[in-house]
Amino acid sequence: MDSGSSADVPPFFICSISLEIMKDPVTISTGMTFDRESIHKWLFQYNQNTCPVTKQALPDQFVIPNSNLLRLIRSWIVSYTTKRFRVRRWNPGMIRVFLVNFDIASILASIVMKDDDEQIEAASSTDDESWEIIEEAVLILDCINLPGEKLKKLAQEGEGKFIALLSSVVVQQESSYQERIQADSLLKSIFRIVDDVYKVELKIEMFEGIAEILKDQNSTRGSIAALLILIEVLPYGNSRKKAVEVGIVTILIELLSETSERRICEVLLHVQNQICKGADGRAAFLDHPVAVAAVSSKILRISHVANDRGVTLLSCLFRYCETSRVAKEMLEVGGVAKMCMVVQTPCSSKTKDKAKAILGMVPIIVGALLFLELAIHLARL
Repeated sequence: MDSGSSADVPPFFICSISLEIMKDPVTISTGMTFDRESIHKWLFQYNQNTCPVTKQALPDQFVIPNSNLLRLIRSWIVSYTTKRFRVRRWNPGMIRVFLVNFDIASILASIVMKDDDEQIEAASSTDDESWEIIEEAVLILDCINLPGEKLKKLAQEGEGKFIALLSSVVVQQESSYQERIQADSLLKSIFRIVDDVYKVELKIEMFEGIAEILKDQNSTRGSIAALLILIEVLPYGNSRKKAVEVGIVTILIELLSETSERRICEVLLHVQNQICKGADGRAAFLDHPVAVAAVSSKILRISHVANDRGVTLLSCLFRYCETSRVAKEMLEVGGVAKMCMVVQTPCSSKTKDKAKAILGMVPIIVGALLFLELAIHLARL
């Protein structure tokens, strides 16, 4: 902390020995409180048997942790830090100062989670000042870029309360877009490393927040992070159903129709494949009027990865949905012609095999459809 800010520090946060903010306050038998490291040096390194302040003789050398004061100090550190970062626009030097002097990641996480055992309530129940501190703490945590093991430990403490809190920030409409993106980015990193059990019972509100970020399309970073979160969590629990309920399938199709950016197209197709592994996802996909056309249009136009994911998605629809409906849509939008081209181009053997399987079903289906149409026509004569 810079020297000019010392007047802002509450005096009872300062250790009388080191004259610095206490990191681990402990109280001795005279009732005075000092930083643990400083009082240990006084008692054991310098062999003193009196109180450094009152000069009273000490009957023993026991110290008692002052947990209430520690909580106050930690709360003040977070409040002070977030204000300084906001003014200084995330000055890296300030971050390093706090990292050196405090385990700021643990402090921020503990403040975010409030160090209690109560169930995290909806974001709307949090008062404005507390919510502002939470949001700023999230911004700092994302800026610090914690190592994987450290982030995993923080995320899994308190049975996933930290994950729930971050999800609340993503959902919170009153939060700034930047804060929601930062929380979104943190969640992406967390879901990559946490144990699978933390991906199972996710609240539908988190999916609503992801849907809003994808719809806004104000940040490529935010959109990619949201899509990567979906890739990580969709295979678990009833996440696919929740994603369908909040309209993510429609959003993905519309985004796919509008973009030609390689990375985004590949991830969109990956997520859509994940969702279409469930019956609800496939039904929602086929209910969209341009879904098949959007996927077909990306095949042979984006990348080999997009080719494989697009063909895989269409193959999945042929296997599990009403085949005649899929075939008819593919014929109308040129999807069948694309499959013929896939077979003849230097795609991977797996992609070609899937395309051949689709083409193998199309003639039978088309013949049946033509026969049905002819029968209907003759019946009307």
